[in-house]
Amino acid sequence: PEHSHVWRMRGEAYMRLRQPDAARADLIQALRRNPHDAASYAALALVLTQQGYTGQALEAARRAVALDPAAGAGRRVLALALRALDRRAESAAELVAALDAGSPAAWWAELASDWEAIGDNVRATEAWRHAATAAPADAEHRFRLARLLARAGDGTEAEAHLRTALELHPTHAAAHALLAEILAAGGAGDEAAAHAHQAVALDPRPSGHWRALGIALHAHGEHTQAADALRRAHELDPADGHTALLLGLALLDAGEHVAAGVALAAAASAA
Repeated sequence: PEHSHVWRMRGEAYMRLRQPDAARADLIQALRRNPHDAASYAALALVLTQQGYTGQALEAARRAVALDPAAGAGRRVLALALRALDRRAESAAELVAALDAGSPAAWWAELASDWEAIGDNVRATEAWRHAATAAPADAEHRFRLARLLARAGDGTEAEAHLRTALELHPTHAAAHALLAEILAAGGAGDEAAAHAHQAVALDPRPSGHWRALGIALHAHGEHTQAADALRRAHELDPADGHTALLLGLALLDAGEHVAAGVALAAAASAA
């Protein structure tokens, strides 16, 4: 077929079938027949990004935006190419230009991740809010929003989002761990310990899950058990000075003064 849109449609079908080589070949054929087709350039840029050809992807995405500056899909693909090159500020700028009230939740999540990478947690929080509103059944979006809210000191709203996330995804270990820390800070030691134990049971690899367990147990007055959990967290991430500090305090309360001094020295060194 000589019509470029037929080649593009078949290329997009190959993309959905996860056959990137065939998709790329058809999209190139589409552009040979119509070198002014912004949609074909955008699709080609997406395939090239997925295959790791970031330089070529960036060029194709820039052509898509130049041909149709108003198309949000083209700018979003350009953002993906820029993100693959770790140019997060430029990626965020393209997404800001692409987004509107009806944009998919995934686009808002990508923008939020860019803002987090840049260190702008205020804008990241608002982007995660949009993502959670656009996809209210997505537990990960709610967890990411809750994590930023907790860092900003808004434990009440963070707790609400975490509880909803766990209703949607009861085996979300990181959500259990974060909720445990928030509950421990609020004095709900029993429930905090239950969530922390669940986090460790679901995934014992992250140091943060053991740290949450230690915090919850310490708040519950179980100092020896708290020290054991925090010791495990410190073993998994010895460079984390905050965990070393918590371990030192738990050891002091457990009466292990020598070990506490070693942990507090490690915390001071990390700081």
